Amino acid sequence: MIEGFATSEGTENFARKSSAHKDNFRKIQDLTLANVGIGTYLGNPDADTDLQQKNAIKKSVLYGVNVIDTAINYRAQKSERTVGKAISELIDEGKISRNEIFISTKNGYVTNDGDAPEDFMQYVMREFGNTGIVKEGDISSQYNCITTPFLEDQLARSKKNLGLECIDLMYLHNAVEGQLQMPRDKFIAQLKSVFEFFEKHRKEGSIRFYGLATWECFRVPKDNPNFLSLDQVMDLARQVGGDTHGFRFVQLPYNFSFDQAFMQKNQPLPVNLPNKEPKRVLVSQGMLASSTFNFDREKLSFSLHLSAGNSQEQLSINQLVLLEL
Repeated sequence: MIEGFATSEGTENFARKSSAHKDNFRKIQDLTLANVGIGTYLGNPDADTDLQQKNAIKKSVLYGVNVIDTAINYRAQKSERTVGKAISELIDEGKISRNEIFISTKNGYVTNDGDAPEDFMQYVMREFGNTGIVKEGDISSQYNCITTPFLEDQLARSKKNLGLECIDLMYLHNAVEGQLQMPRDKFIAQLKSVFEFFEKHRKEGSIRFYGLATWECFRVPKDNPNFLSLDQVMDLARQVGGDTHGFRFVQLPYNFSFDQAFMQKNQPLPVNLPNKEPKRVLVSQGMLASSTFNFDREKLSFSLHLSAGNSQEQLSINQLVLLEL
């Protein structure tokens, strides 16, 4: 397991020695992070994709990208493993140090294991049902689960997949969109429990920050059933972790097709502020924007081709909108 995490000194050193333009980097949470990160969503769960993805990650880092985003369900756990292999090889080759790279992943969706030749439901029953990690009713019809025992299991798996002692950023993955049947008051109570879980693991050194990776809950109008108040979520974080809480990141789609985070004023300001005009999410809150170069609702990544000898690696790109929560 690789020790350490992204630090102020390490990320600043990465930016200083990078051949990328200095404007490629900005400060977030006292970390010097690239404006553009590499994502690992699409692809088949096979060895050929593993190799292509690993090479794309390594080349991205060498060209000035020190932000890597993944999720436990991406390619059925294989994307996390590929990220881990890429980072491990770069460290062994003396190209980077662990403290220079910011790695985020996501837990919440139920997934199988792409390296296990087993039916999806057989895997779920063997790993989660028969062991008591999940019980009847815990998994939604969207195959999302946000109970503490399940997230405890998933965090351990993500750390093992990535080969990291500490994950820089853990997202709760599409919690609103994945729990459509859950009454809102129950959801808020469960979200507070999840934040308590995250704060516990921050103290133990398993994660540094946590956040919400979302699809539409922060972008839809206030009267939409899926709307979630960012101010309410921030208040939950303060209740659980005080002013030094670890809820510092939100991920959402932002591109020419999905411009609501900037264009729509749907998030109310706290009642104690003098100007109570609703705010745009991106203008006044910090985000990691996913699908930033997306022009097709069915294809959630943009392919950037970098020449590498006689081959080309496809890079799935996510852009950072660099404001802080």
